[in-house]
Amino acid sequence: MNREQMIQNLREGQEREAMRQRKQEQKFWNHSPDIDDLEGVLKQRTKLELDNMRKNFGFQGMSSMNKRDLIDHLKELLPVHLHRTLSYLNEDAYELVKKLADGKEGVCGEDHSFSYASKIVSRAWAFPIIQDGRRIWILPKELRGAFREADGQKLQQQVRENTEWILLTKGMLHNYGYIEHGAAISTLERLSGPEVDIRRYFEVMRLCSYYELNMVTGGFLSAGLDFEEKEKLITHHETRPEIPYYPFSKKQLMEAAPGGGIEPSESMKPLIEMVKTSYDLEQEEILDHASLLEGLLKEGMDINELLEVFQEVFEIPDQRVMQQVADTLVYANNHTRLWMLKGHKPVELSRQKQAAFKEETRGKVVPFKQDRKIGRNEPCPCGSGMKYKKCCG
Repeated sequence: MNREQMIQNLREGQEREAMRQRKQEQKFWNHSPDIDDLEGVLKQRTKLELDNMRKNFGFQGMSSMNKRDLIDHLKELLPVHLHRTLSYLNEDAYELVKKLADGKEGVCGEDHSFSYASKIVSRAWAFPIIQDGRRIWILPKELRGAFREADGQKLQQQVRENTEWILLTKGMLHNYGYIEHGAAISTLERLSGPEVDIRRYFEVMRLCSYYELNMVTGGFLSAGLDFEEKEKLITHHETRPEIPYYPFSKKQLMEAAPGGGIEPSESMKPLIEMVKTSYDLEQEEILDHASLLEGLLKEGMDINELLEVFQEVFEIPDQRVMQQVADTLVYANNHTRLWMLKGHKPVELSRQKQAAFKEETRGKVVPFKQDRKIGRNEPCPCGSGMKYKKCCG
């Protein structure tokens, strides 16, 4: 098979898959708006969708049931168990369910991707219909009643806490790459005040992972890293147990929560100024490249690899510009908060080490008789191991 035929086969396969997904999505939404009870909307779902719903709610002893029996059990269990799920919602999901429970018509489903919409249904927060040619969300009357019964100040406070927990955790992952469960809980309690309900926190994070990043893994939370990346980062952290997680403020973590679209930090200013001087580019494009490079630095890419990335985008005309690029990247590396250093800058740790050494040696300095003049480059007589000129001299 020649190359052209391989490409043609690949395109045809992609078109068939796209067609299959369009048909699946059309079938997903194509339901009558006249049904308002839980049994009716459950009958419209496939057996696979009902099984996913059962698994998400943790219902036991129902895996071998046929569709009819599964519907009978779900219509009894879902209203009872909705309260437990509601206490794990963030503000966006809560507002969707609240609108539907309040009986407001025309809650649009056009803006949700098929993947996201399927997950909403699997949690029984809403069900899809077609009304006047439009995709609309509805909530059956039994679930509307269950929501109104559960809603109140306590649930609304939990939803606000859940939303803040999610944002702060995302901010931690943006700055640390991964964080152990205990450290994440300690950070939340330091910044949010009251003791964190640990069980609810991890249910909230699992639900968030279901919709967004795969954040909950084993004994820690991670920023969607693959296995090799996680292992490398964990190993590096384990070799430096003396380094604590950098104590970011609440404002810093909340600002970092969105992840993308954050402007480059102060560490990238020399690089940005150098690019402005040497290349004819728009400010926005320069900032985009700087943000990308800073992200790669943060994740642990070394300077040589970073230079290669830079050269893929920018032509380096001579050795002088090459040296300027290298110098600005070294500066950026030393002043960027790195995942491998738990959010610290290399320059911060260097200063702390120097300060700790001075404090340690200060108490060890003892009087000594000076029989001869000590050379500036000789070992200091105090026993510190440093040159005389850099110690007692």
